[in-house]
Amino acid sequence: MESYFITKTLPMIKIATIENKPFQEGIDIIGKIVSKRADLALFDEDVLKTLIQYTGGSLRDLFHVINASAKRAERRDSEKISVEDASRALEELKTY
Repeated sequence: MESYFITKTLPMIKIATIENKPFQEGIDIIGKIVSKRADLALFDEDVLKTLIQYTGGSLRDLFHVINASAKRAERRDSEKISVEDASRALEELKTY
């Protein structure tokens, strides 16, 4: 099985300084990673930024929440992920 897949460990990406101020370089890197996988126009204003902040730089958690948010938006027949979709997905993450 290992011959078919290359496994890489991805560390959490720094999104805040020790003083708890946003670390824009890390936030921008995560935004670029997401943009390679999804059209950023799918997110309502500031939704992606909120998801990045609440998942703390963990790509696994971020993509889990994006997927859950997108499913909620799809159930509403919406083409965009709303703040409400994101909030509910983040609540699910707490129990995950």
